[in-house]
Amino acid sequence: MEKKSRIFLIGAGDHAKVVLSALVTCGFECRGIYDDNPELWGQTLWCLPIYGPVSKMPDTAETMAVIAIGDNSVRRVICEKFKNVCWPVIVHPKSVVDSSVRIGEGTIVMAGCIIESDAAIGRHSIVNSGCYIGHDTKVGDYCHAAPRSAAGDNVTLADGVFLGIGSLVRPYAAIAENATVGAGSTVIKDIGPGGTWVGSPARRIPSPARMRYAGRASITGTELTGGCDDGQASSE
Repeated sequence: MEKKSRIFLIGAGDHAKVVLSALVTCGFECRGIYDDNPELWGQTLWCLPIYGPVSKMPDTAETMAVIAIGDNSVRRVICEKFKNVCWPVIVHPKSVVDSSVRIGEGTIVMAGCIIESDAAIGRHSIVNSGCYIGHDTKVGDYCHAAPRSAAGDNVTLADGVFLGIGSLVRPYAAIAENATVGAGSTVIKDIGPGGTWVGSPARRIPSPARMRYAGRASITGTELTGGCDDGQASSE
């Protein structure tokens, strides 16, 4: 892709500033921004106009855009609304990405990242500032590795996984789809799907409806006498 290509930005929140910085550093130009917050319409971010809702962005093969939104599920919903848009890969020049790494459309690799040989990153994922991705690690679509998080070699992150700031995933561990790993947590065995996992080692935080109680009232004041309603054991 030639330099100075013009790209629309989707999202005008705080994460947009980091993405804009990466675009400028990579030599791209931003044409303007779309955001669904009506209070931002007609305003500017870094002198760039915020045109209006995301639905107003042209859905054509000539349109290039980057989704500057950190929430995995929101990025998925937005992407699925557009059938023709070109989603470029953005790799900050101050990251180190081995030539064997495969990166899907719409994915952004921020400054200071290291991605080792034969790793694979899916579509519309975010590898945020200072992340480490080990060799042969597979990262799915719509994932987000927050700053300073690290996944060792041969790790598998399924679609929609979120790694919090400073979290660690040991080699060969697998995290199932849509699981969230809390900031500073350490994953030492396979976890998921879904839910939030925190601590070292990371353990799942049960939702009130899925907690196992021994004669204790739930947060809502309802007694639960059975096991978890999804057939799983309570949090490990």
